[in-house]
Amino acid sequence: MNRAAPVLIGSLAVEASAMALIATADGVGDLLVARVLQGLATGEATSAAGTAVMELEHPCRAGRAALTNSVAPMAGMAAGVLGSADSPPRWAPGSPA
Repeated sequence: MNRAAPVLIGSLAVEASAMALIATADGVGDLLVARVLQGLATGEATSAAGTAVMELEHPCRAGRAALTNSVAPMAGMAAGVLGSADSPPRWAPGSPA
């Protein structure tokens, strides 16, 4: 088990509790607390995941972990934007105008 695993597990637990709080929120205050918890857990998980990738790097393939840590967050955000766009896109063939 690498050093990042306990941090990843803890951040996933905080993420799950934030989602439960969002699902059961009774007002804006609950939503703000849940969103802050979610943001903190996401930041913690992102850092721990980057550390885990660096620790798992194969010595014969130096530099690939750094490249992965640089490209993966941007690719994930781009995929999220594309996934949340109009479905189906207005420019797709056969879609309503």
